[in-house]
Amino acid sequence: KFVVLDNSDIMATKTAGVRFPDVSPRSRTPEKLFQRTFASTAPKIKSFSSIGLQNDANIYFGTNTNFLSQSGSTMAAAEEQASHVSLKQSLCLEMLAGGHVHSFVDFFYLTHANDNFVPDPEDESENKVPRELGEDSLFLLQKNLTLAETAGRNGDSKNVVAGSKALALHFETLGNVPVAIKFHEKCLEVARTSGDSELEGKANESLGLAYQKLGDTPKSISYFEEFNQLAMRSKNREEYSRACHHLVETYRTFAEESEAKDDYQTSVEFLIKCLEKAKACRDLTAEGLANYKLGLAYRVLCRQDLRIEHLQNYLNICRQTQDSVGEGIAASALALAFEENRDIANSVKFLEENIRHAERTGQTAAKAQSCGELGMIYSKANDFDRAVEYFEKYFQIALEMKDVQLMDKARVFLGIARGNQKVNQFLSASDTDRPYSWEILS
Repeated sequence: KFVVLDNSDIMATKTAGVRFPDVSPRSRTPEKLFQRTFASTAPKIKSFSSIGLQNDANIYFGTNTNFLSQSGSTMAAAEEQASHVSLKQSLCLEMLAGGHVHSFVDFFYLTHANDNFVPDPEDESENKVPRELGEDSLFLLQKNLTLAETAGRNGDSKNVVAGSKALALHFETLGNVPVAIKFHEKCLEVARTSGDSELEGKANESLGLAYQKLGDTPKSISYFEEFNQLAMRSKNREEYSRACHHLVETYRTFAEESEAKDDYQTSVEFLIKCLEKAKACRDLTAEGLANYKLGLAYRVLCRQDLRIEHLQNYLNICRQTQDSVGEGIAASALALAFEENRDIANSVKFLEENIRHAERTGQTAAKAQSCGELGMIYSKANDFDRAVEYFEKYFQIALEMKDVQLMDKARVFLGIARGNQKVNQFLSASDTDRPYSWEILS
């Protein structure tokens, strides 16, 4: 077998003509591996600078390759130096001795390229120095790289995927998601080539989750949608349910991202998709939230009919799931929707219902808000007696909450309402034929 290290391709193994040594137990000492593996090719392995590595191969292996042609005394010194090679070097030598060329190349790259390290979270300096991989990581790398390479030679796609996935998950735990994605992509490629739809589905799921961690929602959606399609074709209910839940979350996230850009049409489009998938996996909580967000979006798009429809659906789901907080939010949102639609009767109905609900559940802030909104509605309708009634409740709740800002707001509203009430009483008295009764103004 031959190994090739091509500097023009990132640690690719194509052509340097390194012949592997005899790997019997007595020939596997570091010094003999140096003699057998690198003696004939020392001039060919010069530098890995093409991938940003500053150490030559001879430095990496802890010695100068020219020592192999030197005198016996120099060889003895080199042997002594080789006996103290680092863990990285020892693991690399084992991989080469075992014929795992690709594993060696990947291991070398993963343990040397700065992009593969994660900054130390305890390092508070501006120029954080990356942490090197620990011993456990090095052993895990060697084990799974060689597992995947051996399995690949034997046509064992499941173990290729197993080794690559273990590496992907390990780099995810280290916080290095981009490197993890490379291994997840390898899993997907092998699964597709082998025609294993189950492995393909899981690889798509893993890639979707990885891109979700990176905040790349569109890519995450594309992989979850592929996972969903594969689960449907295989009629795997468990995987289909997982795919639906993933899509519910990512569709909602993309809708929120679109809303932040004031793209409400796209937001509604993905909220509808979110709602459909929530129904498919029977997730009532997600279904309710999708309805609520659709209600808010349709307000901006001036679709009052659809707005009220989705908010009513949200209220029904909250009652079904006994979500007391959500029920209050839904009632308040419906009251505002009916008010803006000039349906005052229904607006008052939902606000009064929300007050009763808040009293039952002890939601003081929600009760205060509804009292204030009712006071405003009755003020606009020139029913100042009812307005004063609800603004007094609003002010009393603010006092109980000891919320200074809310007290100031409620005091102003109550003062205006009482002033309007007095004026209205005065004007009502002035319309009569009898003398004025000043007592009503006291």
